[in-house]
Amino acid sequence: MKDTDNSSEYIRTINVSDMSVSTSGGYERYFLVDGKKYSHIIDPRTGFPVSHFSSVTVVSESPLFADALSTAFSVLSLDESKEIINQLDKIS
Repeated sequence: MKDTDNSSEYIRTINVSDMSVSTSGGYERYFLVDGKKYSHIIDPRTGFPVSHFSSVTVVSESPLFADALSTAFSVLSLDESKEIINQLDKIS
């Protein structure tokens, strides 16, 4: 996992077998307005870029599911994300 403040550095390694890992975040893909960075991930409820997480990583058996959840969890609150995780099998 990359350091969101310095994307050329890694802060953690995840070792998996027969699983997929997906990370979503605005630290590499963003746009600038008046010198301020805004994530490319837009909250569909507000129409504004998300700002409460720098990145979200999901481990799942399905790469498609991991990708979808990492993006969705970037928009949702931590509590909302935990609620969904608790209802799913083999997601972390």
